[in-house]
Amino acid sequence: MPAVYNWQIGRTMPYPHEERHPEWQFVFVFNPNRCIGCQTCTMACKSTWTFSKGQELMWWNNVETKPYGGYPQNWDSRLLNMLEDINPGKQVWHKGGAEAQKKPYGVFAGMTIFDAADKRPVPDAPQVALG
Repeated sequence: MPAVYNWQIGRTMPYPHEERHPEWQFVFVFNPNRCIGCQTCTMACKSTWTFSKGQELMWWNNVETKPYGGYPQNWDSRLLNMLEDINPGKQVWHKGGAEAQKKPYGVFAGMTIFDAADKRPVPDAPQVALG
């Protein structure tokens, strides 16, 4: 797997695709104080960007207004527990550092879902990512 620099965790990590940087990006800005969870924005995005066969099965944005325990069925909490089981006590951040521009959040010393994919206790089938 290629190693790519992840500025969010402040280090290189294995990732299934080569590192690339787009010339343009697309962004939505949501006001969580006004959101009622109707998913209209999700459907608008999907209908705008779905134009090829097979894309109707792609996963699209799901708006959540809470930080953890969200859609679908607490996947984020379960994934964090799986990572902690594989790498107990080491899922920590190290703050500070000389390169604050390159590492704005510090350095994450724990495993990512890509690091932990092949470290599962019972490997069923090969996976690129944990979960």
